[in-house]
Amino acid sequence: MKKIIFIFILINLVSCKDTKIEIEKKIDYIDGGAKKTQNIMDEIQEIGYLYQPEIMKQEKIEKKNGKNDYKYTLINSDLLDKDTGNLKKHSLKIVCNYYNFLTKINKPFIYDKIIVEIIHRNGKVDIFKYSEEEMQ
Repeated sequence: MKKIIFIFILINLVSCKDTKIEIEKKIDYIDGGAKKTQNIMDEIQEIGYLYQPEIMKQEKIEKKNGKNDYKYTLINSDLLDKDTGNLKKHSLKIVCNYYNFLTKINKPFIYDKIIVEIIHRNGKVDIFKYSEEEMQ
């Protein structure tokens, strides 16, 4: 009897497969007048993973000249609060990821500036602006 139970347990252990659960996050965007759905890009997930802010906001600021500004705000990130000496370096990494994200969902991608706003727990606000020329 013990042999049969042992063999049964062994078969169950060998036959089990790893299952991976993936949560699909999707966004809707308009490409040439047609509404399309696409998975959320790794770029935005990477920003969240690296900086772990309490809140991340994206905002499109429409301008009359046809070129819009895009603003990405991170609120209360422990890493950014502690490493204030390297905020310019961090903002450059954030803007590069956000730029890659925007170029994937906006075709053609026409903009004036991408703004990274970092709001700290102490109320201090740091703003970094990157023009189209700086991103090239």
